[in-house]
Amino acid sequence: MAGKGNALLDRIREVRTGEESGPERGWRMLPVVTYGRRQWFFDQRLRQLRNIRNPHEWIDLNEFEMAYFTRRVKGKSPD
Repeated sequence: MAGKGNALLDRIREVRTGEESGPERGWRMLPVVTYGRRQWFFDQRLRQLRNIRNPHEWIDLNEFEMAYFTRRVKGKSPD
């Protein structure tokens, strides 16, 4: 049991110190798109645009909007 407790404490220390951050640990910066007069994070997993300045403001995207922003992020001009 002591080994498991130490592993948990080690994990908590990693998270607190930021040692777990970085692309090698699985996270990445979300792409940024301009929509209207604002800039938004494009979150494909949640199917949302999230306001960069206020993450509590978001827009749920339908499948057509998802395709539109996916093409914009990949550098293809939307039709």
